[in-house]
Amino acid sequence: MTDERTSLDPDREDIVLTQGDTDQPLLDHNYDGIQEYDNPMPAWWTWLFVATVVWAGAYVILIETGFIPKYEQSLAAGLAEIHERQSAAAASLIDVDQAFLAALSGDAERIADGQAVYNRVCVACHAAGGAGGIGAALNDSDWIHGGTLADIYHITDVGVPAQAMPAWGNVLSQDEMINVTLYIETFGGVITPPAEDAPADAADAATEDAPPATGDGPQGGPEGGDGADPQADPDSDDAEEADEAEPPEEESAEG
Repeated sequence: MTDERTSLDPDREDIVLTQGDTDQPLLDHNYDGIQEYDNPMPAWWTWLFVATVVWAGAYVILIETGFIPKYEQSLAAGLAEIHERQSAAAASLIDVDQAFLAALSGDAERIADGQAVYNRVCVACHAAGGAGGIGAALNDSDWIHGGTLADIYHITDVGVPAQAMPAWGNVLSQDEMINVTLYIETFGGVITPPAEDAPADAADAATEDAPPATGDGPQGGPEGGDGADPQADPDSDDAEEADEAEPPEEESAEG
């Protein structure tokens, strides 16, 4: 390529440079010895730039006149939609307790689904079969946070942040948490809580089997009755007989 360098002359025409088979005009300016070829921008780029300028002005007018919602309005609408979806999701949830889970115990279809969930999200820490590793073992009766079905479901839902147990309720659906709880039950370490009415029944049975009060007991009197002192009640027949049996004090003194 040949390059003709001349002094800065404002009246000088562009210099035509030869570069192979392409002739490009060199613009008539020089910045610290740097010259520029006359390469105009493509027409599509120029019109795109013009369109953005026009749209910027139109956008300001539309947003100020209410045709386009402002940021605050869009944010409020988005939050309202989120709250609506959360409320709908909460309303669709069922109350999962020990009785509910116990009623589903042994459901083969749910257990199979629970196994798939366990292998996907639990096996990395608790190992196959709940043998334990990074996480606690799930196949024995030693539980840190309770070993009933309800306890396992609750811990799966809310997690234990202090022990790096994530809250899977933010990831799994309620059905998936129920199913994985039922699958963990098959490991054999789940604790069955006593029936809620067991303490009351035991107390009733103890009352029925208790022997009646005797004279030797705290409620029994010397004759084994109700423990009352015959002389404590002056109107009773026993009290009258006791008074007749005791001689007057004057006669005993004379004798």
